[in-house]
Amino acid sequence: MTVTVLSHPIQNLRVVGIYHSKTRVRISQSIEALTHLHYSVLTGTTIPTVLLGDFNISLMQESTEQKTLEEFLITNRGYVHTSY
Repeated sequence: MTVTVLSHPIQNLRVVGIYHSKTRVRISQSIEALTHLHYSVLTGTTIPTVLLGDFNISLMQESTEQKTLEEFLITNRGYVHTSY
């Protein structure tokens, strides 16, 4: 899993890019990495954050991984899901 956090060039907006390789990564490892990101980099901030990337999990297909990821990001962290 590769995570890149950009605080520039857009002032007062943080962009986080995430990429999972196609090798099988357990969802628990993904949640652990996201938790670390939130507690080490995105902690105590009111700066809006855009999370972009590829978790190699289809958010359009119901699965255990999809439910776990959505629960962590949307329910627990307050993100909003949009896809185009």
